[in-house]
Amino acid sequence: MKKQLRKCVFETNSSAIHSLVVMPEEMLIEWSHKGYLINKSELSQWHVDKEVFNKLPSVQVVGKDEAIKMIHDLYKRESYDPEDYCGIYSYDIWFNHDDCEYWRCDCMTQHGDKVVALSYYGGED
Repeated sequence: MKKQLRKCVFETNSSAIHSLVVMPEEMLIEWSHKGYLINKSELSQWHVDKEVFNKLPSVQVVGKDEAIKMIHDLYKRESYDPEDYCGIYSYDIWFNHDDCEYWRCDCMTQHGDKVVALSYYGGED
């Protein structure tokens, strides 16, 4: 039986890992070249430089050096490996989770814009 609890929300009762991302096709291409996607809404705001945080765009694609600089400016921490931070996604790691399955759908909006929907899921015990 299917029951909708909330409109426009991706919900599951599974304990597996789930992720769903929708982006313009150009952003996916840029991500594949530069290497890192940063989602501001997922970054931890504990012990963060609020002035730097407030200047960040909602979503951006950056190279590794740019990601390291952003982490340094934002968190003032010793560990600057972008893969250690929630909200910063490496293109290579996203597509190489050993215990996950992937799904990709290339779509076109009603206005003719090309978008890509990506998902990975898995990790159930």
